[in-house]
Amino acid sequence: MPLTPVEVNVPSSAKQHSFLGRALTGLACLGLAAATLAGCGTKDDEASSDPDTSDSEADYTALREAAKVFDCTSAFGDLDAAHIANDVAGQRAAAAEYRKIIAAWDEKVRAIDFPDGSREAAERLYRTNTDELNSLDDMAAATDANEATIVVWEIFVADWENTVANDELQASLGHPSAPALVAAHQLGLARSKSASASAEAGQPFRDALASGDLDAAIAANEIEIGGLETYLDEIDAIEFPDSVDSQVEQLKKDVQAQIDYDHQQVAVATTADIVESPSDGSAEAKTEAQTHEELQNTLNDMAPPSGPDPVCPSETGTPN
Repeated sequence: MPLTPVEVNVPSSAKQHSFLGRALTGLACLGLAAATLAGCGTKDDEASSDPDTSDSEADYTALREAAKVFDCTSAFGDLDAAHIANDVAGQRAAAAEYRKIIAAWDEKVRAIDFPDGSREAAERLYRTNTDELNSLDDMAAATDANEATIVVWEIFVADWENTVANDELQASLGHPSAPALVAAHQLGLARSKSASASAEAGQPFRDALASGDLDAAIAANEIEIGGLETYLDEIDAIEFPDSVDSQVEQLKKDVQAQIDYDHQQVAVATTADIVESPSDGSAEAKTEAQTHEELQNTLNDMAPPSGPDPVCPSETGTPN
């Protein structure tokens, strides 16, 4: 059966992603000066006499400065917490606050005159900002938990896409993020897209059970299965460090187990024969969530340290 809104929350990788990714990318050469994997160090400094390189360095510095808008806000975490609690009003309020952050970020990055070699990456970042702003606007119109769940996963997907686009932009400026961190961001995006498909399928599946329409239940399940199959394909496309190969293979097995579960659940004569998953999710979904979280944490831990947390005034929140 497609994931229930509660099951989608086990766990929310988007919460782990947004601030970690942006804190690291925003402080890449401030806190990672010794980390050659972050694209920082003497080689970049020696090349600064080249006019094109100097322009890229200035733009990278401006991009780092723009990312500071994420330093002292709890809005994204508040959105995720409200989502987990199925608090629609809380999600609307947090989304409104987070929209201010994304709007400020968008304004700052659009003001940077990126070099020609970075224009394509910059345009992708602009598009992801627009997508996220639109999804955050959609949350303002959400009236029930099901609608809010669908929209919040659209926000999470857009936020991950924004971080992946930011990785590409940094690399085009000569400051690639650590490979493990790039893989972590791409994995977070892949899983969030799968969870978004599951959220979309939830209400149609429940409606099909209520009306006794087996064909409709199968069709709803196919939405989730399609998302899981795409998730598998995208895992295969990610360049993971060799040291996590066994974790990646286990994750793929766990995703396939979810696909098999979905197929088996609707391989029945009537909807009366369908056994619904527990409210907190099937065993297969819980196993995949745990495996994913462990892999995500391993990749994050492999990235160079980001340096000290920013100092934030108490009235504006705590560092991300």
